[in-house]
This record gives sequence, structure tokens and C-alpha cells, in this order.
Amino acid sequence: FLIAVVISLGISWLVWNQSSFSFGQLSYQPMRSILLLSDGRITPFDTYARKFALNLTGSETPKLIEFGESLAKDGAVSNPNARMNAMEFVMLLISRDDPMSEKVFKIDHPELKSSLGIDPAATYVTFQQVFGNPVLDEMRAVYQKKKDEKIPLDPIDEAFLDLNTQLNYFTDLIQGSSLTFYPKSADRYSNWVGLTEIDGLDNPGAKTIHESFQEILHINYFANHPQKNHSHSAEEGDQQTRLNQASMRLLEAQKTIYTADPSVFEKTPYELVYNGLKPFRVAWIIYLVSLLAGVLGVLFKLPAFSSLSLSLLWAGFISTTFGLGLRIYILDRPPVGNMYESVVFVGWSVILFFLVLFWTNKEPVLRNSSVLAALLILIMADLLPMSQDRKS
Repeated sequence: FLIAVVISLGISWLVWNQSSFSFGQLSYQPMRSILLLSDGRITPFDTYARKFALNLTGSETPKLIEFGESLAKDGAVSNPNARMNAMEFVMLLISRDDPMSEKVFKIDHPELKSSLGIDPAATYVTFQQVFGNPVLDEMRAVYQKKKDEKIPLDPIDEAFLDLNTQLNYFTDLIQGSSLTFYPKSADRYSNWVGLTEIDGLDNPGAKTIHESFQEILHINYFANHPQKNHSHSAEEGDQQTRLNQASMRLLEAQKTIYTADPSVFEKTPYELVYNGLKPFRVAWIIYLVSLLAGVLGVLFKLPAFSSLSLSLLWAGFISTTFGLGLRIYILDRPPVGNMYESVVFVGWSVILFFLVLFWTNKEPVLRNSSVLAALLILIMADLLPMSQDRKS
């Protein structure tokens, strides 16, 4: 049992640290609790950034060699091959002088690349390579026709939809319309507006939010352009401290204005835990180790390995239960609201069914079969990074 606990904690620690890569001069962690309205839900900036990075690059911790090289030229990073966490990715992209020329779009569909005149071997492409391409207009017309006539979509149509989502996410960020930090009223169903609309509002709260984020942008820009920072670093003090203070002012202003539903602020720490820990990923990795231990226990008749397998199965089940519980609390609904949650719930149910049967049937074959089924189900859910269900 103790070995199973150590293994489970080790896996949790590795998963947590995987999403916390940081190579820049600033830590954006103080910004992660700032709230904004995204896809109809009030979410922490950390959640928005992860969704953004996942949409554009297929990963919450992008490793963008081309992007890294442009950063290295400006002296922002020393290792262009390093990974970055999602908030770093968003803030670094905002800081670029010409973000539309950065290679940050990942297109996996070869036929779509070929149609757009993009080198099939290219991993990442720029906004300029895609936007305005006449082929996109043709694909949009084909998609609309199929949608109107209820004709099943081809894989290239699905790839076009993914690319269209990527373009929308990118343009909304660059224009500032997706950075909806300001709730226009204390009402629970208030419309949260972006930076472009805040500037014209004659309101103390709006002014605080606008000035705080403008300071964050200012710090962010010079931190990621060290060669332009010589005249600013000495007179403006420690950049990290100023970023921390500006982030805190912005968050406190949000709490002062948006009083209709304080629970959104209370739930933020739990959502950050969910984002970083990734309990379902932890669970399938634990199930994998459990399955290996169980198979070795059967093949070589090692009772200790069989006991370890059972203990790890419990650990994986607890991790899945914890993840489902967090989603229920954060989203205020049962964990079957979309396909991703339904698949995870099925994996959880398989192990629950085994644990009920375990009291009457302790056959190792049943245990290993149940673990294998849950493992495959959770892997399937985890390896669908471009699914909208995955990001809900």
C-alpha cells in the first residue's frame, strides 16, 4: 500500500510540474486567478490560456522551435527549444511586434495544408500564411452548403472548422476582444467586455482594470524585449513585483464590481488545482502501472505485485473520483454535460463496477480486464486535444 501511495504521489507531482514549464524572465502565475468571460463561462485566465494554447498548437505546454528562435533573437530566451506554459505562450504572443508572422498555428491535416499551398512538412504556420487565402472562402462555402443540406462532413471539412476556430481565437486575442476582464454590472448575467471597450468607460472600476492590465502589458513587453529595456529597468523597479501588484489590483477590482456571484472567485483555486493536477491523466497513468503490476503478478505468481496492482487501482479510482467531483463543483452540473465527461464517467463506472464485484469475485483476470478497459477509455479521452468537448 505504501509503495502504491508513493507511486501515485510521484505521478501526480510529475503531471503537475509538466504544465508549469517556465523559461521566460517573468512568472505569470499571479495572473492565473484573474477572471474573464470565455465561451459563455467565467473562467480564470489560466483556463483561458490553456484553451488558447491547446487550440493553436495542440498542447498546453507548446514547444515551438520557430517561435522560440524569434524570441531568442530579441534576447527574451536563451534556449529556443524550451517549452513554455500556456500563460507564457499567450503573454509572449501579445508582446510580439508582429504576432501575425509568428509560426504558432499547428495544422495536422495534410490535404488541408496542400489545399492552402503550405509545405506538408511544416509543423507550424503563420497567420499570414492562412488568413485571406481564397481557398478558405471556397471551403467555407462548401461547409455552409453541406450544413444547410445536412450532408455529412468530410475529414477536410472538420479540419477546416478546427482551423477556423484557431483563426478566431488568434484574432480575438490580438484585437483584445477576448480579454474580457470587466463585468459591466454586478448582475450575475452581466456582459463582460474586452479591453477595447473598457477604455471608453467613465467608471472607477473600469479605470482600475484598464490601467492595471495596461501596466501588465507594458511590463510584459519590455521583459520580452530586453534590448529595449535599458532605459526602463532602473527607473521602474522590479518587474516581477510590479506585475504581481498590478495583477492583484485587477483581481480586487473584479471582486469589488462583480458581487452577484462571489462563488466564481471561491471556485477559482479549485479550478486551478484541476488544471494543474489533471486528475484524469494521473488516473490513467496509475492504471497503466497497475495493469503492468497485475500482469506480472499473474505471469510470475507474485502476490506482492497483485496486491500492488489492487492498491494502485484504488488510487486511480480515487483520482478519477476527485476529478469528477471538482468538475461537478466548478461547473455546477453532473459530469455528463459533454462527450469528454461522458467518456470519463464510463471509465469511472467500469472500475466502480469491478470494486462492487470484487467482494464476490477476486479473480485477477477480472481485475486486469477492468483496469485495461478503464485505461483505454481514459487515454482515449485524454488524447483528443482538438475536441471542443475536451476543453469544456
